[in-house]
Amino acid sequence: MTEYPEGWEEWVAFLAAHLPEPIQQEVGPGGAAFFAAGDPPEVVVRLGPSSITVSACAPEREESVLRPTRLGIIMWRRLPSSKAMVLVAGLIRSAREMRLATYRQCHYCEKTKPPEQMHEEDVCLECAKASRDG
Repeated sequence: MTEYPEGWEEWVAFLAAHLPEPIQQEVGPGGAAFFAAGDPPEVVVRLGPSSITVSACAPEREESVLRPTRLGIIMWRRLPSSKAMVLVAGLIRSAREMRLATYRQCHYCEKTKPPEQMHEEDVCLECAKASRDG
């Protein structure tokens, strides 16, 4: 069983309160916790024994695969928790803003969708398929 440092549970609760729903959590190598938040994913956070890494999700150009783009690393054990939490909250907000800024509205259905769900700049995959099939 992994022994977590003092303050770990506080960080898990903080992230659960500040990340967009739904939140998927996994434990990785060395006991680090990984959080993928949003549907589709907007933010990825790695909570390690001494650091927190916040990344924005970004689609690859050639594929519909999302890759995290690291925005910052906070050494949470070296800072007062109140200051570290302000910094992490700011990084989470920035990651969400970056991701949501890539969303586009479909000309036909007028729904706002992430780029990996778009066929063209202003036509979503669903509407493109409907126009081919219809």
